[in-house]
Amino acid sequence: MLSKKERFTRKQFEEFLSEKSARSVYNQLGTLKFVPSKEKRFSVVIASKAEKRATKRNALRRAIYSLFKKETQPISGILYVSKQATTLQKETIRECFNDLLKKIQKSSK
Repeated sequence: MLSKKERFTRKQFEEFLSEKSARSVYNQLGTLKFVPSKEKRFSVVIASKAEKRATKRNALRRAIYSLFKKETQPISGILYVSKQATTLQKETIRECFNDLLKKIQKSSK
């Protein structure tokens, strides 16, 4: 799990959504809306339409948070998890997350 200072507060989340300079990248895992920044802030959004059971949503959220925790690139972003991502294996989730980070690096250049 990410520390509280690495997650968005409700106010920061709303401010981020109104950010005009935010860019998006997507893949099988979902859509990542991000802004390059000096600090690491991250949030994962999993709709109840994607997975009905809260325990499954929370387990997926924790798995993604643990991947972001290992990341050293300072970005602020929100990951909207797709419906098909709820059925992915952990290894595939890790590969998809790393793919999203590579796409961020390409779009930042």
